[in-house]
Amino acid sequence: MNTFDFYTICREAGERLGLEHTGALGTGDPIEVNGVHIEALYIDGQDSCLLQADIGAINEADRAEAYEILLGLQLLAWDDPRVRFGFHPLHESIVLCAWVALNAKDQGEQLATQLEAMAAQVNAWREGPLAGRAFARSAELSAPHAQAAQASA
Repeated sequence: MNTFDFYTICREAGERLGLEHTGALGTGDPIEVNGVHIEALYIDGQDSCLLQADIGAINEADRAEAYEILLGLQLLAWDDPRVRFGFHPLHESIVLCAWVALNAKDQGEQLATQLEAMAAQVNAWREGPLAGRAFARSAELSAPHAQAAQASA
C-alpha cells in the first residue's frame, strides 16, 4: 500500500458517501459523515490507517464523568482492540479511534461503510450516555480547504 493507493481508497469512499470534496480524507482533511467529523492518519507503506471520529468537546465541569463513561465503554469493548478513545489536542475534543486494515482492491466501499458506522456510533453516544456533555465542533473549524476558501473570500 502506498500513499496514492490510500488516496484512491479514500476518494472512492468519498464518492460513495456523496462528499463534495471526495479526496479530502486521503489528503489529511477531515470529512463530515452524518454530522460527525472524521480524519484519517496514514503513513506511506503501511497496510492500515487510523480513523478518528470526533465525539466532541466536553464541558470542563463534565469531564471527569464523561471520561469515566468513555473508559467504561472502552472496557465493554475489551475484545475489539481496534476501538479506543483519545484526546485530540488541536481540537480539544474526544475522538473515537479505530484501526482499519487496508488493501487496494474494493476497499473504498468498505471504508465508506466503516465511516458511516463510526458516525452512527458517535451520534448514538452523543444522544445517549454523553448527552449534554459532548458537543460537536463546527465545520468552519475543521477543514483546511474550507478555511482557505473563507480567507480568499
